[in-house]
Amino acid sequence: EARRCQIENLELARQNKLRQEQELFALKNAEDDQSNYLKNCPLLTEEKSLAKHAIAEHRFRPDHFKGFQKEEVEEIYRENDAVIQEKHEIAIREKMTDDEWARN
Repeated sequence: EARRCQIENLELARQNKLRQEQELFALKNAEDDQSNYLKNCPLLTEEKSLAKHAIAEHRFRPDHFKGFQKEEVEEIYRENDAVIQEKHEIAIREKMTDDEWARN
């Protein structure tokens, strides 16, 4: 009876060890699959082509916005520089007008 119980215990221990190894293997595979998905999923990457509207390419979908193209950023900077220059010129003209009024 004791020998049979010992054999059963050894078999159960072997089965438990095998089951744990299989669970660890499955968990590692699941983690690898999830990691690959997160690295390659077009919705999670900075894939700018997804932001294009399906019908009209000049439009973008705000819910798929992934940032501006380099040219668009440069254009924004040029426009900002033009606005700054215009404000500076307006300030100079106003100062000249104020100086004229102060002399008269």
